[in-house]
Amino acid sequence: MATKADLVSRTLWRLRARGTGQQPMPEDASEVAAVIDDKLMDLALRGKFYVGDPDQIPDGSMDWLSRLMEMTVAAAFGSQESADDIAYAEQMLLAQSQQNVPTFRKLEYF
Repeated sequence: MATKADLVSRTLWRLRARGTGQQPMPEDASEVAAVIDDKLMDLALRGKFYVGDPDQIPDGSMDWLSRLMEMTVAAAFGSQESADDIAYAEQMLLAQSQQNVPTFRKLEYF
């Protein structure tokens, strides 16, 4: 499981706001961290992806969540937001969450 801090670091790395092995600037980390809870709530409310605890993010979801967070804060870091990238990341998160949902089948007894 990954944490919110891991998601912040991965997002900043994607934005090229920090070098490999370097700590992110506190103001950059704050900028990203400030939107994570709201974005996760938005994804959950729209049925795209649910994380009950931002400090227990499934490892396989980190890439798509960091791409989504990257696009969410892109303007603050001098980049452009891409609606296509956002839609694709959301679709991938939705596909992952649907694979992890337990299913129940009706059993017939003879």
